[in-house]
Amino acid sequence: ESLAYLSATPLAYQFYTRNAHRREHMVHSAAAHPVFRFDERGSGDFLQICHNNHHRAAQLSSSAPELYRHLRVLNDVLYEPGSVFKVLLEPGMVALVDNYRVLHGRTAFAGNRLLAGCYVSVDQYHCSLRENLMSPDVRLVC
Repeated sequence: ESLAYLSATPLAYQFYTRNAHRREHMVHSAAAHPVFRFDERGSGDFLQICHNNHHRAAQLSSSAPELYRHLRVLNDVLYEPGSVFKVLLEPGMVALVDNYRVLHGRTAFAGNRLLAGCYVSVDQYHCSLRENLMSPDVRLVC
């Protein structure tokens, strides 16, 4: 029931941050979309999950109690021990995440770190994966 509801109901999200080039300027991003997206052209295959509870805007409609009930179910499932995969990255390690298929985050840590992000198309990823899997220096953690 919650999967069907969260696949059909757009949720509002918003995010405020400082402009990377002009720190005195704020950037506001807003969007509305369902949490889950499936192929509607026949196969019904799962295509995307898109949800960040920290960036979810207040839902002020008369259906808010129903929405919050389904979000509670989603959060219960997301935080079950079997739903969470944790890996401690060590210097030189890289984590690749498909933003369309995996919700991801970071936990607290002590010390310094360098965190860099980038976006790679699926085609670029598959090409690079094929090339690098031939290298004996590459080790995959799944």
